Amino acid sequence: MPGIHLYSSNRLEILAETFARLQRSKPLPPLQTETVLVQSRGMARWLAMETARSIKIWANVIYPFLILLSGKSINYCCRIFLTSLAMKRRISSGS
Repeated sequence: MPGIHLYSSNRLEILAETFARLQRSKPLPPLQTETVLVQSRGMARWLAMETARSIKIWANVIYPFLILLSGKSINYCCRIFLTSLAMKRRISSGS
């Protein structure tokens, strides 16, 4: 599933289920590596186990930590997110 997808919730279980649902509906081609940003190694391990439990298989995934990204990468991701948010608001308001 190419692109950046951002979801927020106070419950990790909801986020994990949303992630698994997205993986079931729009999987990447089998040999393409999935990249998932996480805040810690423990979170990466937990998310991998929950995703595997939910969709029965989960492989070829890298989990870089957000802190390892350079400032340029974070700035770029934020600009993409804010641009897409502004476009969604324009579309929903009918402008």
